[in-house]
Amino acid sequence: MQSSVRSIFAVVLALTLCACGGNKNAAQSPSPSPSAPELSPPAGAMSTMATVPPNLNCGAVKPVWVNLRTKKYHEPGDPMYGMTKHGEYLCPSQAAAQGFKRARP
Repeated sequence: MQSSVRSIFAVVLALTLCACGGNKNAAQSPSPSPSAPELSPPAGAMSTMATVPPNLNCGAVKPVWVNLRTKKYHEPGDPMYGMTKHGEYLCPSQAAAQGFKRARP
């Protein structure tokens, strides 16, 4: 009985140390800001955002970024907007007419 209590205590202690980061000092490893989560594009995405062509005129509506491989479009504010490797900007009406579907975040 005593050995099982010790085993349980050792497991709880190990989990507690793992959960709190052990004996690390906060100054040694700063944690990311909770108000600004880091969003990184998935593998295969471009490293910089593509620029909207100046001759694309969608009126008052902002253009969407279409992924030519997945047949999905990304709206402004989406982390993948202008970022996928195989894509281009289109007006939302053009994207829908060509069969592109809205990407769900």
